[in-house]
Amino acid sequence: SSGVDLKGQNALFIDIGGGSTEIIIGTQSEPIFLQSLKLGAIRTTGTHVTPEKDGRISEETLTRLRRYIGQEIVHIARNIKKCEIHQAYGSSGTILSLEAIAGSQKQFQGTHIPGYIRIEELDFLITFLAAFPLSIRREVQGLNPDRADIIIAGAIILHEVLKTTKMQGIEISSRSLRDGLVVDYISRIPAFS
Repeated sequence: SSGVDLKGQNALFIDIGGGSTEIIIGTQSEPIFLQSLKLGAIRTTGTHVTPEKDGRISEETLTRLRRYIGQEIVHIARNIKKCEIHQAYGSSGTILSLEAIAGSQKQFQGTHIPGYIRIEELDFLITFLAAFPLSIRREVQGLNPDRADIIIAGAIILHEVLKTTKMQGIEISSRSLRDGLVVDYISRIPAFS
Protein backbone atom coordinates (compact mmCIF):
# COMPACT_ATOMS: atom_id res chain seq x y z
CA SER A 1 0.00 0.00 0.00
CA SER A 2 3.00 2.31 0.44
CA GLY A 3 3.41 2.43 -3.35
CA VAL A 4 -0.10 3.64 -4.19
CA ASP A 5 -2.57 6.31 -3.12
CA LEU A 6 -5.79 4.60 -2.04
CA LYS A 7 -7.59 7.95 -1.55
CA GLY A 8 -9.10 6.78 1.73
CA GLN A 9 -10.74 3.74 0.18
CA ASN A 10 -10.42 0.01 0.88
CA ALA A 11 -8.35 -2.10 -1.47
CA LEU A 12 -7.82 -5.80 -2.02
CA PHE A 13 -4.22 -7.06 -2.08
CA ILE A 14 -3.43 -10.52 -3.49
CA ASP A 15 -0.15 -12.41 -3.48
CA ILE A 16 -0.15 -15.88 -5.05
CA GLY A 17 2.82 -17.88 -3.84
CA GLY A 18 3.83 -21.47 -4.38
CA GLY A 19 2.11 -22.87 -1.30
CA SER A 20 -0.47 -20.25 -0.39
CA THR A 21 -2.37 -17.19 -1.51
CA GLU A 22 -2.44 -14.18 0.76
CA ILE A 23 -5.56 -12.02 0.73
CA ILE A 24 -5.54 -8.66 2.49
CA ILE A 25 -8.22 -6.00 2.47
CA GLY A 26 -7.28 -2.71 3.99
CA THR A 27 -6.83 1.02 3.87
CA GLN A 28 -3.62 2.90 3.19
CA SER A 29 -2.29 2.04 6.64
CA GLU A 30 -4.54 -0.57 8.31
CA PRO A 31 -5.57 -4.10 7.38
CA ILE A 32 -9.28 -4.86 7.79
CA PHE A 33 -9.18 -8.51 6.72
CA LEU A 34 -6.24 -10.93 6.49
CA GLN A 35 -6.43 -14.48 5.20
CA SER A 36 -3.88 -17.02 4.05
CA LEU A 37 -5.41 -19.67 1.80
CA LYS A 38 -3.68 -23.00 1.18
CA LEU A 39 -4.04 -22.32 -2.53
CA GLY A 40 -0.59 -21.74 -3.92
CA ALA A 41 0.22 -22.24 -7.61
CA ILE A 42 2.60 -25.14 -6.92
CA ARG A 43 0.49 -26.77 -4.20
CA THR A 44 -2.74 -26.56 -6.23
CA THR A 45 -1.04 -27.86 -9.39
CA GLY A 46 0.40 -30.79 -7.47
CA THR A 47 -2.86 -31.79 -5.82
CA HIS A 48 -5.49 -30.92 -8.45
CA VAL A 49 -3.97 -30.77 -11.93
CA THR A 50 -3.59 -33.98 -13.89
CA PRO A 51 -2.17 -33.00 -17.27
CA GLU A 52 -2.33 -35.07 -20.43
CA LYS A 53 0.91 -36.86 -21.43
CA ASP A 54 2.11 -33.84 -23.40
CA GLY A 55 1.19 -31.41 -20.62
CA ARG A 56 -2.08 -30.07 -22.00
CA ILE A 57 -4.81 -29.44 -19.42
CA SER A 58 -8.24 -30.77 -20.37
CA GLU A 59 -11.45 -28.79 -20.06
CA GLU A 60 -12.61 -31.36 -17.49
CA THR A 61 -9.53 -30.70 -15.34
CA LEU A 62 -10.04 -26.93 -15.65
CA THR A 63 -13.67 -27.29 -14.53
CA ARG A 64 -12.65 -29.46 -11.56
CA LEU A 65 -9.90 -27.00 -10.63
CA ARG A 66 -12.26 -24.00 -10.80
CA ARG A 67 -14.78 -25.83 -8.63
CA TYR A 68 -12.15 -26.74 -6.01
CA ILE A 69 -10.71 -23.21 -5.83
CA GLY A 70 -14.20 -21.70 -5.73
CA GLN A 71 -15.10 -23.93 -2.77
CA GLU A 72 -11.96 -22.87 -0.92
CA ILE A 73 -12.64 -19.18 -1.54
CA VAL A 74 -16.34 -19.33 -0.63
CA HIS A 75 -15.31 -19.70 3.03
CA ILE A 76 -13.97 -16.16 3.05
CA ALA A 77 -16.50 -14.63 0.64
CA ARG A 78 -18.88 -13.55 3.41
CA ASN A 79 -16.10 -11.62 5.18
CA ILE A 80 -14.93 -10.07 1.92
CA LYS A 81 -18.44 -8.89 1.02
CA LYS A 82 -18.61 -6.90 4.27
CA CYS A 83 -15.74 -4.71 3.07
CA GLU A 84 -16.30 -2.18 0.34
CA ILE A 85 -13.45 -2.80 -2.08
CA HIS A 86 -12.67 -0.15 -4.68
CA GLN A 87 -9.45 -1.47 -6.22
CA ALA A 88 -7.36 -4.64 -6.38
CA TYR A 89 -3.57 -4.92 -6.38
CA GLY A 90 -1.56 -8.04 -7.06
CA SER A 91 2.05 -9.00 -6.52
CA SER A 92 4.03 -12.17 -7.14
CA GLY A 93 5.74 -13.84 -10.05
CA THR A 94 2.50 -15.54 -11.10
CA ILE A 95 0.52 -12.30 -11.38
CA LEU A 96 3.40 -10.44 -13.04
CA SER A 97 3.73 -13.28 -15.58
CA LEU A 98 0.02 -13.28 -16.39
CA GLU A 99 0.07 -9.55 -17.10
CA ALA A 100 3.17 -9.95 -19.30
CA ILE A 101 1.49 -12.75 -21.28
CA ALA A 102 -1.70 -10.72 -21.71
CA GLY A 103 0.36 -7.75 -22.92
CA SER A 104 2.03 -9.90 -25.58
CA GLN A 105 -1.21 -11.25 -27.11
CA LYS A 106 -2.26 -9.79 -30.47
CA GLN A 107 -5.98 -9.91 -29.68
CA PHE A 108 -5.39 -7.58 -26.71
CA GLN A 109 -3.36 -5.01 -28.65
CA GLY A 110 -5.13 -1.71 -28.34
CA THR A 111 -7.17 -2.86 -25.32
CA HIS A 112 -4.55 -4.16 -22.88
CA ILE A 113 -3.56 -1.66 -20.20
CA PRO A 114 0.08 -2.14 -19.17
CA GLY A 115 0.32 -2.91 -15.45
CA TYR A 116 -3.29 -4.12 -15.29
CA ILE A 117 -5.02 -7.38 -16.16
CA ARG A 118 -8.76 -7.63 -16.79
CA ILE A 119 -10.81 -10.66 -15.77
CA GLU A 120 -11.70 -11.19 -19.47
CA GLU A 121 -8.00 -11.45 -20.28
CA LEU A 122 -7.60 -14.07 -17.54
CA ASP A 123 -10.54 -16.05 -18.97
CA PHE A 124 -8.83 -16.14 -22.34
CA LEU A 125 -5.35 -16.94 -20.96
CA ILE A 126 -6.56 -19.93 -18.94
CA THR A 127 -8.05 -21.63 -22.01
CA PHE A 128 -5.21 -20.45 -24.28
CA LEU A 129 -2.42 -21.77 -22.03
CA ALA A 130 -4.18 -25.03 -21.14
CA ALA A 131 -4.48 -25.96 -24.84
CA PHE A 132 -0.70 -26.01 -25.34
CA PRO A 133 1.57 -28.94 -24.65
CA LEU A 134 3.98 -28.04 -21.83
CA SER A 135 6.92 -27.76 -24.25
CA ILE A 136 5.06 -25.10 -26.29
CA ARG A 137 3.69 -23.35 -23.18
CA ARG A 138 7.30 -22.82 -22.03
CA GLU A 139 7.85 -20.72 -25.17
CA VAL A 140 4.86 -18.39 -24.71
CA GLN A 141 6.01 -14.78 -24.80
CA GLY A 142 5.97 -13.16 -21.35
CA LEU A 143 5.96 -16.47 -19.45
CA ASN A 144 9.00 -17.56 -17.47
CA PRO A 145 9.54 -21.16 -18.69
CA ASP A 146 9.98 -22.28 -15.05
CA ARG A 147 6.36 -21.28 -14.37
CA ALA A 148 4.84 -23.02 -17.40
CA ASP A 149 3.61 -26.02 -15.41
CA ILE A 150 2.02 -23.98 -12.57
CA ILE A 151 0.75 -20.87 -14.36
CA ILE A 152 -2.72 -22.27 -15.09
CA ALA A 153 -3.48 -23.02 -11.44
CA GLY A 154 -2.21 -19.54 -10.53
CA ALA A 155 -4.40 -17.94 -13.21
CA ILE A 156 -7.50 -19.75 -11.97
CA ILE A 157 -6.77 -18.78 -8.35
CA LEU A 158 -6.51 -15.12 -9.40
CA HIS A 159 -9.62 -15.36 -11.59
CA GLU A 160 -11.73 -16.91 -8.83
CA VAL A 161 -10.62 -14.35 -6.23
CA LEU A 162 -11.48 -11.49 -8.61
CA LYS A 163 -14.82 -13.09 -9.44
CA THR A 164 -15.68 -13.57 -5.76
CA THR A 165 -14.78 -9.96 -4.93
CA LYS A 166 -16.58 -8.68 -8.06
CA MET A 167 -13.42 -6.95 -9.29
CA GLN A 168 -13.16 -6.47 -13.06
CA GLY A 169 -9.37 -6.53 -13.00
CA ILE A 170 -6.25 -6.03 -10.93
CA GLU A 171 -3.41 -3.51 -10.85
CA ILE A 172 -0.02 -5.19 -10.95
CA SER A 173 2.56 -4.22 -8.36
CA SER A 174 6.24 -5.02 -8.57
CA ARG A 175 6.44 -4.46 -4.82
CA SER A 176 6.44 -7.40 -2.45
CA LEU A 177 6.80 -8.43 1.17
CA ARG A 178 10.45 -7.26 1.16
CA ASP A 179 9.39 -3.73 0.26
CA GLY A 180 6.77 -3.75 3.02
CA LEU A 181 9.34 -4.88 5.58
CA VAL A 182 11.67 -2.02 4.60
CA VAL A 183 8.86 0.56 4.80
CA ASP A 184 7.75 -0.85 8.17
CA TYR A 185 11.33 -0.79 9.51
CA ILE A 186 11.96 2.77 8.37
CA SER A 187 8.64 3.98 9.81
CA ARG A 188 9.77 2.75 13.25
CA ILE A 189 12.95 4.84 13.24
CA PRO A 190 12.23 8.02 15.27
CA ALA A 191 13.86 10.34 12.70
CA PHE A 192 11.50 9.10 9.96
CA SER A 193 8.23 8.79 11.88
